[in-house]
Amino acid sequence: MRLIKMTMFAALLAGHLAQAQTKGYPTVGDRCPDFTLSGVQGYGTATLSNKDFLGKKWMILDFWSSTCRACLTSFPKVNELQQEFRNDIQFVLVGNNGSEYNKGIEALYERFSKKEKLALTHAFDSTLKDSFYFRTIPHLVIVDKEGVIYGMVYTSDLTSEKLRALVDGRKPTFNLKAD
Repeated sequence: MRLIKMTMFAALLAGHLAQAQTKGYPTVGDRCPDFTLSGVQGYGTATLSNKDFLGKKWMILDFWSSTCRACLTSFPKVNELQQEFRNDIQFVLVGNNGSEYNKGIEALYERFSKKEKLALTHAFDSTLKDSFYFRTIPHLVIVDKEGVIYGMVYTSDLTSEKLRALVDGRKPTFNLKAD
């Protein structure tokens, strides 16, 4: 029975990956699609582009929605990592404001941010989410200084040690999301 379940999972995963590749969604090793976020807060400018970080910093896009408790509870950890690596890595929270389930996401983030004393760059954009192929959140996209996707991971796999290795030019292994 276990072998059957594992075989079914592998077939399902292969189908999802094939679908993502045929639709042109980016995968690890691809260039991050060009994007510009507007209404950005916590960054110093109202717009932000992936090109802003080329040759300067690693970028981690953290996609979330208002219905994801794990997303909200991960923000204090992300906040600590952002403070620790502020010169080398830029975290950007991207809230999905594109469905009926996410109405009020901006107000939810503001309340949570004040309560937890967060100092994170954030924006709300469902279009950028759609340019990546994922079904579950949180979904973090790690982009290197050259604009290439290094990994797509869960927040739980981000550690100070792994991020230090990225910054130092070593190649840490992340548990890639099988979405």
